[in-house]
Amino acid sequence: MKNTTTLFVKLLVVFLIIASISKSLVAGSNENKPWRSGWMAVKDHDEAVLAGAKELGFQALIIGGAPETHERLQEFAIKAQEYGVDTYFKLVPQIPEGSDKSQFEQRMPPYDEELLKKLSLNPQEWRKTYQTGGEPLEGHAEVFKKPFICFHHKEVMDATKKAMREKLTNAPALAGVGFDAFGYQNYKNCVCEESLRQLEAYRKQHPAMSAEESESAFALDSMVDCLNELADYARSVRPGIKTTIHIWPTYLPEPLYGNRLDVDYCCQSVAWFFAPYWSQSKIADYTRTVVQDEKKYFPRARGIPFIGVYLGRKFVDKPLEQFRAELRTIFSNAPSTSISIHEIADVILTPEYRK
Repeated sequence: MKNTTTLFVKLLVVFLIIASISKSLVAGSNENKPWRSGWMAVKDHDEAVLAGAKELGFQALIIGGAPETHERLQEFAIKAQEYGVDTYFKLVPQIPEGSDKSQFEQRMPPYDEELLKKLSLNPQEWRKTYQTGGEPLEGHAEVFKKPFICFHHKEVMDATKKAMREKLTNAPALAGVGFDAFGYQNYKNCVCEESLRQLEAYRKQHPAMSAEESESAFALDSMVDCLNELADYARSVRPGIKTTIHIWPTYLPEPLYGNRLDVDYCCQSVAWFFAPYWSQSKIADYTRTVVQDEKKYFPRARGIPFIGVYLGRKFVDKPLEQFRAELRTIFSNAPSTSISIHEIADVILTPEYRK
């Protein structure tokens, strides 16, 4: 009897070890399975885009732009399911219905306001270097042309949660939420009255920090907390909901801060839209950071390299060879061919780029 019991225990231990290894291998294979997403505005060529997304192995499309009615999102999401593609809706900071937008807009320090005025005096020259929320070119100071909504306001957070809840409730075919436009107009901080009030409270909680340290730490911590709160709220509204984000606008003190976010798929820019294009070495470095540090803070997170591509626009038309080189660099510096692209419809509907 004793020998039988010993044998049983040994067999049980072996079984548990094998099960653990098998589970690890499955988890590892899932982690390395490509996840591809495309950001796009809702257009009239749904079938062509969805067929292209399926052909290229894209699991998700993040929909933004007009019309964004619940009915339109539901219709698109149902159609996308036929192609095996999930639909996420793009969510940006919201303001209370009927309110004055200006009372929730961000404010910049005086020196950034002066920079904005200076740049605006020569729009033609500014256009040559303006990165529209991406990392400014080396040697060129920049701010965004228009104020972003300040997410430090409770009213903004409440309105954003309300918009999220309404979308998920009235378009049940949606598979996820895609966050966008959570950041700062000057890519560093906001100095509106509410932001300064919260900064003062933050300083009292962190008395060992210098004024400069606390300002920088508060700007990052509050932005991260805001996004994680929204991601948690999405999961409370619908358990199992998927979350993604494109880190935009850039946050200059830490451009690749996205692994601090408790989202499923964090899309971080590794190749931007405009010339002069990022060097292949920068693309490689950013790609490695995005994928290798993806789980530094949260086990659910996957880091997805994001590439910006506009085609046939008045001032933006990324050359085919540039796009090809960027893809090769990204895929050669990551364990899988995961990618996120905006504008995905431009790529799908342009045969050479799709190929």
